[in-house]
Amino acid sequence: MLESIKNYIEQNIGSVLLSIQQHLEISFLALLSSIIIGCTIGYLVYKHPKHSKLLVSFFETLKIIPNLALLFILIPLIGVGVLPSVVALVTIGVMPILLNTITGFQSSDPFLIEVSQAMGMSEKQIVKRVRIPQAFPFIFTGIQTAFIEIVASTTIAAYIGAGGLGSIIITGLNLARTDMLIVGGVSVAILSLLAGLSIQVIRRIILKYEYL
Repeated sequence: MLESIKNYIEQNIGSVLLSIQQHLEISFLALLSSIIIGCTIGYLVYKHPKHSKLLVSFFETLKIIPNLALLFILIPLIGVGVLPSVVALVTIGVMPILLNTITGFQSSDPFLIEVSQAMGMSEKQIVKRVRIPQAFPFIFTGIQTAFIEIVASTTIAAYIGAGGLGSIIITGLNLARTDMLIVGGVSVAILSLLAGLSIQVIRRIILKYEYL
């Protein structure tokens, strides 16, 4: 088995690397979209708690829908390829970022807020200098969770011709090729692990420079 895996990689190294590149490109697009949507809505929910249940319930409902089902629903609307894949993956990535953003802003120390107000800071200054720094660790935890889930789920993109490591796995299933299944599956697992570690490293770097 190890020999067949080695031979497959040696003979198809170009296509494997291309699949990894496509997988990462789709994952990064989905993550960036999830961060923008999750952080924005999370802050709006924090500012307007009356609408929080409605918005959170909406995204929870989207997450319940199976990814493949959502993907095939999107095909008649926006076609095939990268775009519907990213939209489907965003439904996975938004929830952890959204919930952690809300928790992060709700965790603001009331004493620091009072001190900031006593110093004459405006609400915008308080948000920038107090609320966001305190919410930062929670938000990054949500981003880390989202990135891992997105990378692990990007295999669905192969079902509509967007490429990625899912194409290797699907081909392996169709041809009953265990070597391809192992290469595709292990590659996804490694990328998911690296995704989590990369966010941790970025978080530490930002925190290091923030407190210098």
